[in-house]
Amino acid sequence: MLFGITVLTFLFCSFSTASSSSPPTTPLHNASDTDLQALLCLKQHLSGTAGDMASWRSDSAQYCSWPGVTCDKRHISRVFSLDLDSDNLHGQIPPCIGNLTFLRSIHLPNNKLDGQIPPELGRLRRLTYLNLSYNRLTGVIPDTLSSYSRLQIIDLSTNFLEGDISSSLEGCSDLQEIYLFNNKLSGIIPDTLGKLSNLSVLYLAQNNLTGVIPSSLGSNSFLSTLILTNNTVTGGIPPVLANCPSLQLLDLTNNQLSGEIPSALFNSSSIVVLALGVNSFVGSIPQLVHSSSPLEILILSQNNLSGSIPSSVGNFSSLNWLLLSQNNFQGAIPSSLGMIPNLEQLDLSYNNLSGTVPASLYN
Repeated sequence: MLFGITVLTFLFCSFSTASSSSPPTTPLHNASDTDLQALLCLKQHLSGTAGDMASWRSDSAQYCSWPGVTCDKRHISRVFSLDLDSDNLHGQIPPCIGNLTFLRSIHLPNNKLDGQIPPELGRLRRLTYLNLSYNRLTGVIPDTLSSYSRLQIIDLSTNFLEGDISSSLEGCSDLQEIYLFNNKLSGIIPDTLGKLSNLSVLYLAQNNLTGVIPSSLGSNSFLSTLILTNNTVTGGIPPVLANCPSLQLLDLTNNQLSGEIPSALFNSSSIVVLALGVNSFVGSIPQLVHSSSPLEILILSQNNLSGSIPSSVGNFSSLNWLLLSQNNFQGAIPSSLGMIPNLEQLDLSYNNLSGTVPASLYN
């Protein structure tokens, strides 16, 4: 049984500043010294004997050329970006990182960082990208992140973070992508996330989230990916979410959702992946009227669905996976399933189907 579908590619953007005919701004000496001292502080607390940071020399003022460090082109000697992916960093992120006030990008995934996320990160008002994923961070998501009015992407996935998802993220009005999967987060999904008008990706799988799916998410015209796999979310799928015109990937596998699946999801002109297995949905699969559906993966296994499998499922010409096992489907297997040209996986086991297997499925 597939318990989660990860079709996402993390978008690690390159952030560039616009060119200008005016000459570069010469910084004050104390500002440059602040950045140098902050970098040396990071090395003191995080560096091991290998990796880019280990090569930083305390007797060198040319820190803009240090591996993993990028400085602003206009504001000379002000650190613009930290990129230390898989750099053998370990220890707690020190508060001095908050002194790099020109930072716009922090990319520190795949290390051994532990302890809490320092609230001093909230001082980085220019930050647009924050990635601390695949570390060993603990504690809660600090409320000071609400200071990130320019933040576009936040990735804190695969850590040991606890507590609620801070509703203060509503203050990050430019947020486009939120990755918090594989932590120990609990509580409800804040309704305020639906007020992030630019949000396109919300990936909250493998936590301890409860409550219902906020209807406000469906009012977001840019939401393309919603993954809540392996939580304890209850209630039904909000109809407004099912009608979201931009939604392409909806994975709600292994929750405690119930009620009928909105028919709009089956007739969507945008959804490519629809994974609703291991829940308590009831009702039947409706007749499908959208002959040009882009749907490639349909997973409804381990629910309480009943009725017959409509022959119109054969109209899903883009379908690769059709997994309907462990339900209460009755009647014959539609011969139209054998007409789906790209079908690779078909699982109808543990139902109450009757009759013979259509010869078209053997071709």
